[in-house]
Amino acid sequence: MKFQCPACHERFFSTRKLSNAEVRRKRNDLFEAEKQRQLSLYERIEKVEVQYTGLPESCTLIMNKGISTPYNCAMHMTEHIGNQAVLALVNGKLWDMHRPLMEDCQLSFLHFRDEDPRMVNKVSIWRSCSMILGGVLETAFKEEFYIQLCSFPKPDVRSGSFVYDVDLDMPDWSPSSVSIYN
Repeated sequence: MKFQCPACHERFFSTRKLSNAEVRRKRNDLFEAEKQRQLSLYERIEKVEVQYTGLPESCTLIMNKGISTPYNCAMHMTEHIGNQAVLALVNGKLWDMHRPLMEDCQLSFLHFRDEDPRMVNKVSIWRSCSMILGGVLETAFKEEFYIQLCSFPKPDVRSGSFVYDVDLDMPDWSPSSVSIYN
């Protein structure tokens, strides 16, 4: 990539601030474009062997490498497993249900009714709560206030809290005790 001089910077970038809806639309468009770019890299779809252990019965599935997910595997078995499973264990490691499988693996599913659901609660619920908080913050303010989502730090489960860091573009606002409690 060629370096552009600072004087040329103005030609290529707009100084207009985007609304929250425009940012969400751009983010979705960017995701879809990257998804299509990655899918175009696979001329011939390779297969992976997935060894499932669990109920209703253990089985072997042949799935698409880099495309198929634990959720796809669950739906091949029964719709009930696909709807009930929250996380997967792929080769003993926690795995999101919609993250593609990249190699031959052992697969099992975790759900909230496991005998010991701490792993599911720790990872799934707390991270989901942080993401929901980010979504609420992004849509709760009027369009003239730009909300930039920065990060969602690892939740501190021991304290019972979850957070999402945001940058509120509200230069004239300072919190008062009344606004904090309302």
